[in-house]
Amino acid sequence: MKKIPILAVEATRLCTEYRDSGVALYIKHILRGLHQHYGIRVVCFGKEISQECIQELPKETEFYISKGATFFWRNMALQHLQKKWGCELAWFPFQIAPWLPCMPFVATVHDYGFLGFGGNGMSLQARLYLSACLGNILLRSKTMLSISEATTRGLVKRFPWAEKKIVTARHGLPDEVRELSEKMDFPFSGKPRDLMRCIFLAGENERKRFDLALLACERISRSRPVELVVTGSEDKVKDRAQAVLGFVPPFLRYVGRLSRTQLLELYQTSHILLYLSYFEGFGFPILEALALGAQVICLPGEAEQEVGGDCVGYVNPATPEKVEEKLREVLERSQNASAIREGVLHARSFTWGPSLEAHAKVLIPKKD
Repeated sequence: MKKIPILAVEATRLCTEYRDSGVALYIKHILRGLHQHYGIRVVCFGKEISQECIQELPKETEFYISKGATFFWRNMALQHLQKKWGCELAWFPFQIAPWLPCMPFVATVHDYGFLGFGGNGMSLQARLYLSACLGNILLRSKTMLSISEATTRGLVKRFPWAEKKIVTARHGLPDEVRELSEKMDFPFSGKPRDLMRCIFLAGENERKRFDLALLACERISRSRPVELVVTGSEDKVKDRAQAVLGFVPPFLRYVGRLSRTQLLELYQTSHILLYLSYFEGFGFPILEALALGAQVICLPGEAEQEVGGDCVGYVNPATPEKVEEKLREVLERSQNASAIREGVLHARSFTWGPSLEAHAKVLIPKKD
């Protein structure tokens, strides 16, 4: 019988800067679950692994710190682990080192929207590079784990020859968000009554459509108090506001890079999350906001609709006028206790169990 493979995790997404990203959330939940339920060993390798991430992973996790040129230390780390443990590697996530001769037999994909070559906030060079990376990993890996049905459909549409290699393992609601949601007193007091508070994440990110949020809130501010709370670099957020509106509006509040705890508190004290991204592979913020009593407005991407269902307001076409119209509509819904409860229950229905089972079926060899 074959040995159970080692889960080799490239630690770029487990450093302080990225520890709260969607990829990091996925890695931590899956690694903890696979170790707890299936006894799979985990090895993290890279130049930097934050102490916080170390504490959040299984105690038995091995950490392999390497130095030198990126291409060489990644390949050396993987070769070392294969030789040490004498078994195959499952490697997360896919895009970290796509050209190495030491290739894992299982990899994961988190975004597929960059495969479109229309305007999506990414440069042509970045889209071509990521597309080539994805094609390469699909060709060379035995299995690709996809984190949503929408991602799977996008991959199959672009790479139909790889359909049999792709296994869907959809994300769940992060454990810490579920616990916080279940402890909160319904219908979630603490939201301001004298103004409409909206959240926008990563205002400096070109593919997040901050321009739509600015223009819509500026229109609404003419008739009612509104506050747009934006995470990300303050200087870049101000620059984008100046470029879009010609001035920095008084309703704009920048909060910089928030800790995980601070972000979840912000969801609890806000009415609406404006999640106007060109594309997503899944969309953790949608579930997190709904679970903590906020309403959500999205563009109608396939992943967003899969995650948000009927509990999210979708903007189509993507114009400031339509966003303003949807904001007013969703604000009314945010005063409706049954609508809030519907969103909370919908978010809680996303669990990690099916994803863990899908991973285990791929990773654990069948008995001879």
